[in-house]
Amino acid sequence: MPLTMTTSAIADTQAIDAADVLTPLNQIKTFVDTLETSIATNASAITTEVNARAAIQDGTAVISQINLGVMGTTLVMLSDQVTITKSRHQIDTQGAAATDNLSTINGFIAGDMLFLQTLSVARVVTIQHNVGNIFIFTGIDIVLDSPSKIAVLIYDGVTAKWCSAGNAPSTPLFKEQLVTTQVGAPLLSVPDRSLVQAGYGAPRLDYVPSITASNRVTVRGSGLTIQADLAAITVTGTVSASNQSDSSYSNLLSSAGLASTAGFVSTFDLLQRRYNPVMECSVRSPSTFPAARWFIGLMAIAPGNFDDPAGAFIGLRYSTVATDTGWKICMDDGTTLTVHGVDLTTYAADTAYLFRIRVDGSGGGVAYFSFNNSPEIAVTAGMVGSASNLGFGCIAYTNAAVSKNILLRSAAAMWA
Repeated sequence: MPLTMTTSAIADTQAIDAADVLTPLNQIKTFVDTLETSIATNASAITTEVNARAAIQDGTAVISQINLGVMGTTLVMLSDQVTITKSRHQIDTQGAAATDNLSTINGFIAGDMLFLQTLSVARVVTIQHNVGNIFIFTGIDIVLDSPSKIAVLIYDGVTAKWCSAGNAPSTPLFKEQLVTTQVGAPLLSVPDRSLVQAGYGAPRLDYVPSITASNRVTVRGSGLTIQADLAAITVTGTVSASNQSDSSYSNLLSSAGLASTAGFVSTFDLLQRRYNPVMECSVRSPSTFPAARWFIGLMAIAPGNFDDPAGAFIGLRYSTVATDTGWKICMDDGTTLTVHGVDLTTYAADTAYLFRIRVDGSGGGVAYFSFNNSPEIAVTAGMVGSASNLGFGCIAYTNAAVSKNILLRSAAAMWA
């Protein structure tokens, strides 16, 4: 409080006595005593606060609750950067874009903690890992697609990075948690050729459901015979064994007569498009194949010796008569043939092919074609009817008075 002194007892022309001096002196003494008491009290409070802060700093005190106060201003990104002013901010995309990336955070000192959340579900912000000065320990970008998701970061002066503090990843951490190093004894074994390293969905395990989960028909070349299970097949041509560089095949040789055949077809009441069928056929082209047609696929009847298989068909054609240079993707709804404009692959003599035809029977239907585990080609034009009865086959027709042969290793169809 301010010092006030009363001097009213002192009058002009009057001599000053002891009483006149004693009054202000007593007032000074009272002021000093009060000031001393106040200083002592405040010093004790200051000491208590200093000790409390030291205890918080060295971790010996318990913090019951931390409040970051009012959120800082919304930070609008510019060139994937923001500059912070507080420990908590909402961030917005540049130009109110639907998505944006955050790679650099400015305005900090070592040890700063930062809480970030997006402004709206309509403005998704992706915090990028190890692009600018941000490091996410999972190695996976943090996607803030809701204001309820908050990223927690701490600036580390040693690495000069904003480091994530245990943020949940935007995608599963399966790859981080899967142990790929060699263990003492194998824990998992899979059949040979189950691991596919190329083509659709690679790498993957090519798992085939058990017979209790699906219907499956297999046809395989077995030396001098063609064997099949679960369905009657019709084999044409003389069958002989043929061991090639990659595997053993059954060589099916037609007669020399015009329109004679070599190959096989199943019965045609096995499956329908709506059952989501899959067909695979492993064949090898002969060293010569003049004046002939070759059909592989799902079919309602055995294709005739025409470039149009003449019935419902989802499959492949190679025809020297039609001057095909490669394996044509063909779809026939039972009335009209539709030939895809791009070959699945070129035709080459003495070459092994693994053809795969996969049909999604839902809606209007989509057929997917691939060879030797290549990426799939999707086709919808000319799709067969949902309830059309189909079988499958691999068959060639001669168009000159010369025997023709095809080499069959295996064929299989699977459906729901």
